Amino acid sequence: MDSPKKILVFSVGTNLEKQGKKVLDVLLASLYLYHIKHRYSDLWLCIDEICNQNLSEDGIISKIFTQGRKNRINIIGVTHKFELSRSPEWATLNNAKTKIFFKPLSISIPDVMKELNYSQSKRTILANMKQQECIISSELYSSKTKYNQPAIVSGKVPDSYKHLKELLSPNLKNESETDYISISVL
Repeated sequence: MDSPKKILVFSVGTNLEKQGKKVLDVLLASLYLYHIKHRYSDLWLCIDEICNQNLSEDGIISKIFTQGRKNRINIIGVTHKFELSRSPEWATLNNAKTKIFFKPLSISIPDVMKELNYSQSKRTILANMKQQECIISSELYSSKTKYNQPAIVSGKVPDSYKHLKELLSPNLKNESETDYISISVL
């Protein structure tokens, strides 16, 4: 984090959403295979609105979730929705070891409560979350047991962090209504 790194941004316009899934799959598969062959450093992928992508069991995103760590590829999936479902798409997301919940949509609160093993009395915690507050569910290292232990941590994003839009190049800040696929290196 001390030295700047290049960030590759793939942005698919809303009018190309269906074709965009295929394009993103091809780009991710190519990147995955290239990285396995060259493994020069850890690779972190962040996919916004991941629930709108191809999450089938035989898809590249599922493969990265299940096999990426041994190849030094990490994936962060971001979505406003959350549901505990047995569908193949949600099974991929529900198997993620770390989940960070910002204020969930009201329809997602029951599933978030189940995921966090929260009782009904804690529903108001989720419903009343403020901007920047989050709850993290993960396995964290315990110095006492010397193993990872399930943990739930709450916190707040610092006021001084930079919004993604501030990091994007000017042509990505204002998405137009036209079809496009853009690739930028920041």
